[in-house]
Amino acid sequence: MNRDDIIRMAGECQLVTTANRDGIYMEALERFAELVAAAEREACMKLCKELSERKVLMDGLTKGEKMRCRSAEAGARRCFVLIRARNKQGE
Repeated sequence: MNRDDIIRMAGECQLVTTANRDGIYMEALERFAELVAAAEREACMKLCKELSERKVLMDGLTKGEKMRCRSAEAGARRCFVLIRARNKQGE
């Protein structure tokens, strides 16, 4: 998310007008956007981590079903790693 995105979204919420697009207010709004994005990444990482650690009972599942379960767990782990890396870039 860049400054233009923040201004556009803030304008949609009527938080920004042409009179207050510069200065300390805009800096505070950018910082707020950074905090919201970081909190959302944390929530996504938590969900991905939970999904990747979920232990599925494999008894009674077909070979294909077992493969899909393992694939979903691996995908959730990969999402966790990617979101964590993006979170560190945003710090």
